[in-house]
Amino acid sequence: MVSNISCNDTYKAGNSSPLLGIQIESNINQDIAFKYFDTSKEFESFQLPEKFKSELKKGGDLEYLPASNKIFYFKDFPEEAYHLSSSGIFYLEQVYNPSIGGSNWIYEKSKLKTSDLIRIQDRIKAVLNKIIISEKTSKMPDSIIFLNKPYDSLTCILKTE
Repeated sequence: MVSNISCNDTYKAGNSSPLLGIQIESNINQDIAFKYFDTSKEFESFQLPEKFKSELKKGGDLEYLPASNKIFYFKDFPEEAYHLSSSGIFYLEQVYNPSIGGSNWIYEKSKLKTSDLIRIQDRIKAVLNKIIISEKTSKMPDSIIFLNKPYDSLTCILKTE
């Protein structure tokens, strides 16, 4: 479910535009999630195609802080990519969806409908669940995978206002 708490657009050093700054409330260890995303062959299909990187990278956080900024790309309809950042808290920073934003990355919450936010939340949760399943298969303890309760299942909620 998409939650509504007050939250303004944020600006992060290195970006030329304000970002969405939508907090993703989750109990997964972000360091494990981001490291796994970078190193697992299973996640190659979620990597952003080169044709979209030039606009996004222009000297911003993805270029200078790659360890704490990732892109999850979905080629299935609707084609989308999500710029996520983490410095202890996950944030949805930008969304790419040509049917909503044309060829531009979306960084204004007003361009996203509730149905868009629910789909985005569900897709992010699906990716994080794949990471959890893989880590559990490799015998990673729940106490490492999860930072807080519940320690045996994923929470993933977009905090939109």
